[in-house]
Amino acid sequence: MTERPDARARIYGLSPAGSGPEFYARWAEHLPATIDLTAIQLPGRGTAAGQPCPTDPHQLCQQIADLIADDHDGRPYAIFGHSVGALLAYETTRCLTQASATPPDLLGVSAFPAPHRPDLLEAIAPLLINARSAAADFLGPIPDEVFANIPFLVAAYTPVLADLLLALQYHHHHDRPLEIPTALYAGDADKVAPARTVSAWSDLTTRPKPLHTFRGGHTYPSEHARGLANRFASDLLTVSASVACRR
Repeated sequence: MTERPDARARIYGLSPAGSGPEFYARWAEHLPATIDLTAIQLPGRGTAAGQPCPTDPHQLCQQIADLIADDHDGRPYAIFGHSVGALLAYETTRCLTQASATPPDLLGVSAFPAPHRPDLLEAIAPLLINARSAAADFLGPIPDEVFANIPFLVAAYTPVLADLLLALQYHHHHDRPLEIPTALYAGDADKVAPARTVSAWSDLTTRPKPLHTFRGGHTYPSEHARGLANRFASDLLTVSASVACRR
């Protein structure tokens, strides 16, 4: 996404349901030169649209963890995920920690209910029961012409449905909380992941940061790409400076 080998720190980004690395295109425009950005390409979307979409969350996160461990170049780094990407970011961080690989200096989770509470199933259930109207809350406004074009609809919604199945098949492990600073973000009008459900991620880490809310619903990053990117970059640089002082 960016090629900044001299940057002080790095962000690995995991996209929301059905999306690919293009979700982070505006982040690349707004991040300071001190931050390098790598958006993770998952099968079944973007340039990998011809590949099957993964639906096993634990297997996928282990693969992402292996990729990050192989790619890590010694710089401080963070993992950030929005929506279903937040669940992947968390589980990937757990995989890295359990494998004794270098864990991220900061984890960022945005607009997704903490997985150890029933809010996760309650958020996804409307999408299964009343798909079209609920999907608008999850993905943003959907033009009528999308539903009139069946081949396009199938191509567009297959990765979304796969990611929802992935989230439904996730089993939370009630082990010790992560000892990693965790930044929490939410939209103040999000019907899928209300702020209280995002705040619950603080149960899963010994070092939670206060929840930061932006105006908007579940797709708030589309209106606040600059603010969110700059906020997370600032959090990362603060954490990485603290780590450097301790070394």
